[in-house]
This record gives sequence, C-alpha cells and structure tokens, in this order.
Amino acid sequence: MTSQRESYEKHNIRILNSENKAEKESGKRPIRVWMDGSFDMLHLGHVAAMYEARAMGDRLIIGAQSDADVIQHKGPPVYPEGERFRLIQALKCVDEFVGAASYGTTIETLDKYHCDFCVHGADATLIASDTDVVKKLMEINRAKLVGRGAGPSTTIQIQRILQRLEAGQTRSGEVVERSNLKNDDIQSTQIHDTDERVYWPTATQIHAFTNGRGPLPGEKIVYVDGAFDLFNVGHLSFLEKAAEQGDYLLVGVHSDHVVKCRKDVPFPILSVMERALLVLSLKCVSDVIFGAPASITPEFLEYFKIDLVCRGKISTKDYGDGTDPYCVPKKMGIFKIIDSGNDITSHTIENRVLSKRLEEKGIFETEFKASRRRRKKLNVRKGRKKLNERQAREKKEEADRKES
Repeated sequence: MTSQRESYEKHNIRILNSENKAEKESGKRPIRVWMDGSFDMLHLGHVAAMYEARAMGDRLIIGAQSDADVIQHKGPPVYPEGERFRLIQALKCVDEFVGAASYGTTIETLDKYHCDFCVHGADATLIASDTDVVKKLMEINRAKLVGRGAGPSTTIQIQRILQRLEAGQTRSGEVVERSNLKNDDIQSTQIHDTDERVYWPTATQIHAFTNGRGPLPGEKIVYVDGAFDLFNVGHLSFLEKAAEQGDYLLVGVHSDHVVKCRKDVPFPILSVMERALLVLSLKCVSDVIFGAPASITPEFLEYFKIDLVCRGKISTKDYGDGTDPYCVPKKMGIFKIIDSGNDITSHTIENRVLSKRLEEKGIFETEFKASRRRRKKLNVRKGRKKLNERQAREKKEEADRKES
C-alpha cells in the first residue's frame, strides 16, 4: 500500500510542478477542487457528482479511500480498492487521482494537494469521530455541496441484484434457493419508483460526458456493443483494448429489452441511460449509441462508417434461433475478437454480492444462535434460582407451621 501511495503522490507532484509553470506563464492559478469517497460499484450518481464538482473549478482531484478505511466505516466493499482506483482513473472528468486517501476531508488534506475547496453531497454524513468536518470546512469557505447523486445508489444496485436472485434466476441461469436469503433481505429488495434517484439528463449535460467531437476524416472507427451492466474492470479492460485497435471508439449500449432477451434474465440491473452515460464518461470511449441494435447490419456499418467491429472473448450467447449478431462484419472481414486479459464480468459482481450477503447472514445466524444459547443458559440459571428460592420458602413456611 505504501509503494502505491508513493507512486500516486509522485505523479501528483509532477502535475503540480507543471501547473506552477503554467501559472507563472499565464499569471492565473487554476482552481483545484477536491472530492473523496469510497466510490464502490461506480455508478452514474458518482460520475454526475464529479462532473458537477469539476464545473466549480478548473481541475478535479479525486481521493479514493482504501479497503481498510471503507471496511472500518462502511463495511467490506463489493469492489476491492485496486478495481475502484482503476475505474476512477479511467474517467474523463478526473484530472488527478489520490489512492488510499484519508477517510473524511480535512484542511490538512486540502492543503497537501493544493486544493481550494472540497465538494460533498448535500446529504454528507458525519465521520466516525462525530465531528462534522464538512460543516467546519464550509464555515471557512473550503467546502461546497452538490445535490444527491443521479440514478441508483450502490445500495440500490445491491438491492436489485438480491431481488433478481430472490426471483430464482442468476445471469448464468443457476437457480438460487429461496432459503439462502433472509426474510429481511427479501423485504429490503422491494424497490418502488419512489425509492429511485431519477436522472433526467439534458443535451447539455450529456454533451459534457463526450469528447466534444465526432470522428475526423481518415480516422479508423472501431465499434463494440454490449450491455455493460454493473460496470466493472472487466468492461474497462475490454474497452481500452478495443480503443487501441483504431482512432475513434464507438460503443453501442443495448436497450433494456435487448439485454433481457440476450441475457435471459428478468431485467438488467441498470437502465440503458444509466449504463450508456457511465460508458460515455470513460476516457477511452469517443461516443456511444443509446439503445444500439441487437444485430449489426450493412446499413448500420455504412451509416456510422465503421471500419472494425470487436468483441471480447467472454461474450453473451447467440440468440436461441442460432442467429449470429456479428454475421455481417464477419463476412465483410472487419470483425475481430480481442482478449482483454480480464475475466471479471457482471456475473462475477452478482456472485460477490450474494457471497457477501450470505456471509453476513452466516455471521448473523452464528451470533443469533450463540445469543440464544446464552439466553437459554441464563434462563436455566434463573429457573434454578427461583426453584431454590421457592423450596427454601416452602421449608420456612413448613417450619413456621410446626412451631405454631
């Protein structure tokens, strides 16, 4: 961890030196904005908040907390720190990254990274010491608040996964025993529209996620498609490899209906808007197609001037009728399977969530049974004590009667 932290700090020192040089030349110092968090199961709410924070200044510095800190304050994360750190650094809006940042923003942290102020959600909570650090920073104008994150939170994503598992169907088609989930888990997964953090993006907001340009003449356009549900480092590795195949990476994000048909599950965890905007926020992605077609046609390839179609080694099955969605690009000789070197999938994430919940359930049951045994022993002791007291009382009453 120490060597990793040192590498991040050396990288940030180089950036600060280049900024100091630019400041001297222009006479203006860039406004540096700090934001920190665990950013587990990176989602649209995280990214939208980052864009809002970046709009308040010139450079956005993101601090991500270590697994040790997250476990201490929130519990074990679904994504370990290596995965969380990598995903954050891949975002267009992130100018600098600080790994293993301290939990809770302090004046010392802001000064260390030369940040003018920090940004937190409007529902920022107190840290473990019960000291409202954010409030203190706001009093000296070194903290600002943004609205609640757009779209489903990490908690809601986990609830949706458990809801799917409770329905008895996983991504791989394996049946999950209903008895493996607690009643509390089942009740907590009844998601209603009123529980959602709805996001209504405008054209201007969507434009902020893009590179701000279309493909230039002569650029090689690479196309990939998929669900990109529960976005993870497996997706990121594939997209980065695909981007290396050309100059302009166009990503087709399938509609909710297509995902349901291709993956043979009741529904995707995230909507097409949530999935597509998260993909669009990546540095390696040039543009996305919302609700891309399930099968690639000659007209589609011609319309977008696509030069190469890529697919990962780990991919969804063909349709039940045997139709190959990549039949056309294969016949045209512009199809390529690439190995991302990463086998993490959305199903991997689902299994992590289930394992984590079953582990919590096991701990709960162990503690409950131990508590029940303790109560039983205590009740036995209390019963014996009452019996002894009653017998002693009866003996005393008998002795009193004999004396009288």
